[in-house]
Amino acid sequence: MRERRIKKKISVYDLFRKLDKVGSGFITHEGWHNNLNDFIVFTEDENENLFNYFDRNKNKVIDYKSFQNFMNGSADTVQS
Repeated sequence: MRERRIKKKISVYDLFRKLDKVGSGFITHEGWHNNLNDFIVFTEDENENLFNYFDRNKNKVIDYKSFQNFMNGSADTVQS
């Protein structure tokens, strides 16, 4: 995902904002699935697996810090 984002020249912040259409500070499960393929195309299974990876708390939302850590290559610092 990082490589695809870089190749498309989309900043982490801009991608997060585009996935968080309502400006809540979180990417919802619905927002992820409805909007990700507008920027970076994945299969349905890849989309779901990526969302589940980001959603460490299993509360169906992704916060910016977790998203940023992963996208910048520091996924080991994402809290579970």
